Amino acid sequence: MRFKSSFSLYKRKIGSGKTVFYYRCYDENGNRVCGHSTGQTTKTAAREYCMLLMKDNRLLRGKYQSMPTFKDFAKDFWDDKPKGYLESVQARRKISKSYPDHAKITVVNHLLPQFGALRLDCITYDMVDKWLLSFKARNLSPATGNNAFKIFRIMMSWAVKEKLLEENPCKNVKFLLEEEKKRELLNPQEINMLFGPEWEKYWGKYHYYIMNKLAACTGMRIGEVVGLKGMFVSNVHVFVNGQYSKYGYTDTKNHKEREIPIIDKVIEELGVLKQVNGDGYLFSTDGGKTPVSKKAVSNSLSRALELAGISNAEQKERGLSFHSWRHFFNTTMLLEDIPRVMVEALTGLSSAALTRRYTKIKRSHLSDITGVQEKMISG
Repeated sequence: MRFKSSFSLYKRKIGSGKTVFYYRCYDENGNRVCGHSTGQTTKTAAREYCMLLMKDNRLLRGKYQSMPTFKDFAKDFWDDKPKGYLESVQARRKISKSYPDHAKITVVNHLLPQFGALRLDCITYDMVDKWLLSFKARNLSPATGNNAFKIFRIMMSWAVKEKLLEENPCKNVKFLLEEEKKRELLNPQEINMLFGPEWEKYWGKYHYYIMNKLAACTGMRIGEVVGLKGMFVSNVHVFVNGQYSKYGYTDTKNHKEREIPIIDKVIEELGVLKQVNGDGYLFSTDGGKTPVSKKAVSNSLSRALELAGISNAEQKERGLSFHSWRHFFNTTMLLEDIPRVMVEALTGLSSAALTRRYTKIKRSHLSDITGVQEKMISG
């Protein structure tokens, strides 16, 4: 019996005058389909290109391509592979290491149970809409549903790009309404208790006290505070250029660096830790090699609030967490008439244009910022 190769190669001269190799292959019924360009000018390179397509089950294209189930389509969608979605995204913008991991978990928990067994072309608008509306009935938050929907919409858009689908079934589905979380700020009396002369009564350990005070004065995220290194603390500011997570030391959430002016008192307190941990992680118990955990920091705040008379139930009711310092900083700065453009730049929420504008004016506003910080920690 004669062996039929999965594909065959042939040369073709294109409009520019360059000769490239095309390939032909066979559909699921054994019929030979039209040729497709490999974009390669040597036969060896063209063969390697086709072998990669075979490995990813992408030799057949367009109307000739066999329609996968969503489970098959999702199998390695979020892996970093040639010609894949992540490669396309990374060529255009930076993404965090947690992004694909979060997407994989979302696929397993929320997408495969509903759509896994269906062929991509069998998934309809009504199915997607009904699935999204079901999150509330299953006692899951609208935010959880919307996050899962974002992941699903991205995947189905890629299926359209790859010509597996003519239209994205998510296209006209509307997001669920999300209620804004209740977030209260600590009042002046509570601030006085936590950061006053008797701070040790509430925090116990010095580094937890300083970490929370630093967050209150700068609006830094918990990962940015945990990941702060001695080398990035000067005698006038803190330089935020990274964060610490389970992936180690990585870029900030929005991949942007920023400088935050800070009052002398906090600089002095950070200096105490810098003498111990040097240029390494400031908030460390092993000489700066590794930082304390985010969970330990969150627990320290919850415990301090409880000792200040704010029970766990009240903390939950008021929406108090380490992230509350970020809201505290943002709100206080705005109430003290610090320009919004500057506040956004200090918290790392600004666009590149806003950051450039902030860089031009920040020196003249140093005293304004540190003046507000003095008021913050004194209640």
